[in-house]
Amino acid sequence: MTNGLNGFILTLRQNCSLGGKGQLISTHATLNEAVEKAHSMQTPLSNFQIKDIFQDLTYTAK
Repeated sequence: MTNGLNGFILTLRQNCSLGGKGQLISTHATLNEAVEKAHSMQTPLSNFQIKDIFQDLTYTAK
């Protein structure tokens, strides 16, 4: 149970082609919301990663 907290953090990957490597983009309550945000940025998804702070996992947006 996450108690409604935003547990997914969308960031730029450390090895992406954009500036601001590792920069926080946004926080989200669900993984799907974070993926939708990455899709909406009009940038290749390989530039993003999503961190799950509750399960200590990192996902690549696809």
